[in-house]
Amino acid sequence: MVIAIVFAVPMGVVAAWKARTWIDRVVMVFAVLGFSLPVFWLGFLLIYGFSIKLEWLPVQGYVSFHKGIWPFVQHLILPSLTLGLVYMALIARITRASLLEVLQEDYIRTALPRGWSRGACCSATR
Repeated sequence: MVIAIVFAVPMGVVAAWKARTWIDRVVMVFAVLGFSLPVFWLGFLLIYGFSIKLEWLPVQGYVSFHKGIWPFVQHLILPSLTLGLVYMALIARITRASLLEVLQEDYIRTALPRGWSRGACCSATR
């Protein structure tokens, strides 16, 4: 969940900020693929790419924390990434939809013609 939240919220914010651009399309294609691919198939693809072809990560197994931090983390990367990608796609889509809904609110549409920019910080002193 940590991996999903750390990457998905910024992806959803950027997709909403750059709505109807190629950035938005790329994020939404990633979200649809991440949500529609079965987890076991995604796991096979990640194992094939990162373990067999690139030989960066181990294919399977478990290493105790006592044998070192890096071997322990190295064996957790692929399972965590595989399970996190599904939630990452879902959270990115929800974040984008929520932000687009807020950006269509009356107070946002009223503030823009009065000189507020979309990137301006919302402070009460303005």
